[in-house]
Amino acid sequence: MDYTTAIEKAIKREGKITIQTRKRFFSNLTANSIRDWLEQHGFDRHMPIEFEEIEIALFCSIGLLMKESDNSLMLWGGVLSNEKISEGAIRILNDETGRNDFEPKDLHFVDKYCHIKMDKNGDQSIFATYRFIVSNRFACIYPKGKTKVMELHDIYMVLEHQQYFVKKLLTGKIK
Repeated sequence: MDYTTAIEKAIKREGKITIQTRKRFFSNLTANSIRDWLEQHGFDRHMPIEFEEIEIALFCSIGLLMKESDNSLMLWGGVLSNEKISEGAIRILNDETGRNDFEPKDLHFVDKYCHIKMDKNGDQSIFATYRFIVSNRFACIYPKGKTKVMELHDIYMVLEHQQYFVKKLLTGKIK
């Protein structure tokens, strides 16, 4: 079986571009490039594409931190095709904080959340989001901007799909 036939068979079997299919056949392509490929090969360019992403809540001795510039709570980013989930989380922590001393033991996995995003143009994306909390051994770690401590009454600023998670964090139901 040739390469193109193997890809087409995987897509027809799943009805979407799975994470495994993306990593195996499309590892160096952007979502738009994958959609172009789909269209060129007679598939619906808007079919769902699965992605892995990471969200990380930062706690320090004074509480849950938010970036003051945009009220964002979580550090987040996508997992690269050649990365394990924990490696992606460490890369994102280092990139966002300007540090390079994070290790997998600093991460506490909380949950995996899946959601679907439909763009205005009809493109569908399925996100598997792995959520972590950073261990308390770090002081307030946002050297790239001012931070503030999040309080329960700030919950309206958090994305809707994150609100339940954040409420659990702020009320001590996740430690």
